[in-house]
Amino acid sequence: MSILTVIAQVKPGKRREFLYTLTSLYSNREEEEGLKEFTLYLITEWETQKDLERHLHTEKFEVLNGALQVLCAKSEIRHSPIAEKEAEVPKSKP
Repeated sequence: MSILTVIAQVKPGKRREFLYTLTSLYSNREEEEGLKEFTLYLITEWETQKDLERHLHTEKFEVLNGALQVLCAKSEIRHSPIAEKEAEVPKSKP
């Protein structure tokens, strides 16, 4: 399993455009009235590293990356591979 995390602080005045881009790609969620700040945490979880790498070369990811560059004051993409095997947790002594 691999996890891709995108953290973005959208530029003022670009919230609606950024949100429209994301909703067209990922969901139907819309900006709510009175929203003062919009910081997006997008976490996607993939079955394998290979699946994630395939996604990183899709048009959908290119559009997301373009939106981050054009519409956001700050953005960050983190990739955190998760070990396939469960780690052994040492047992505490009584």
